[in-house]
Amino acid sequence: MRKTNVLIVRKRRNVVLVFCPQMLSGGSRSSKVYHPYQPSLKASEVNLHEVRGFPGAEVIIPPPNPHLLSFRRPSCDMWVLGFPCVPHPKILPRISWSSSLPSEVAFPVDDDDKIVGGYTCEENSIPYQVSLNSGYHFCGGSLIDAQWVVSAAHCYKSRIQVRLGEYNIEVVEGNEQFINAAKIIRHPKYNSWTLDNDILLIKLASPAVINARVSSISLPSASAPAGTLCLISGWGNTLSSGSNYPDLLQCLEAPLLSQAECEASYPGEITKNMVCAGFLEGGKDSCQGDSGGPVVCNGQLQGIVSWGYGCAQKNRPGVYTKVSNYVDWIQQTIAANS
Repeated sequence: MRKTNVLIVRKRRNVVLVFCPQMLSGGSRSSKVYHPYQPSLKASEVNLHEVRGFPGAEVIIPPPNPHLLSFRRPSCDMWVLGFPCVPHPKILPRISWSSSLPSEVAFPVDDDDKIVGGYTCEENSIPYQVSLNSGYHFCGGSLIDAQWVVSAAHCYKSRIQVRLGEYNIEVVEGNEQFINAAKIIRHPKYNSWTLDNDILLIKLASPAVINARVSSISLPSASAPAGTLCLISGWGNTLSSGSNYPDLLQCLEAPLLSQAECEASYPGEITKNMVCAGFLEGGKDSCQGDSGGPVVCNGQLQGIVSWGYGCAQKNRPGVYTKVSNYVDWIQQTIAANS
């Protein structure tokens, strides 16, 4: 289990905080993580697995203000994550401060929960899209069977309500189906550090009613080649600067990239279970608010929104779970849990 001396703390949808303790004056490493369940954790002592299950934690670091970094790895709202410190951090622009917290706590607004450069989907056009909810929308997913949803393993929560037939997530329009999860099954080889095998299955407590607003998407018969244009969808901030969380489902068309392009964008971090999609010139991308959501190519689910650095940044495309590698596992898991 790797240790980390950096924390990324996601306190709410539009907030990310990153600390490199050794960059503080005097090399202080006494930063403390405050959480109602484990208030005594020290930032220099925790590892990724120990902290990532604590939504909404706050990190208190003594003055002077810490260096702030911007990453998008991996995930959905309200998670605590860790990374190694980097020698030349990127300082976040447009920092705003939370008046309800001590002055030494920096909470920059990081608007990386979004599909950037996309458009509002036509209503009922993405009937396989689901919203995972635990009192708020936190991840997307795809209906692959009347009683099964696929999402990202990093979206795991012990209790999930699956919302199907959603379009405007802020309004009950009367056609939605809200069904609790009966089983939540992460891939047995999921690695929360590398995000390899970032896939999860949810069995619904009761089958969804299939209709014009709710229907399943096909699993892939084979992996799609580079250059294939795919449709990515989800809810989240639509701005690269500032914040605008849309009520309506957003769509983005983006091509699959070659494995060589993917590996060149993230040297040493891409496994055979990952695929990149997007534009190397930047400007269009998915992000954390879309985590777990679908990447559909030619009517088949080829990808699951997983991770990346920044959002819509040059040479930093989105990275997606390669669904074609998991068709056997999906089918075997469904059969074993029917």
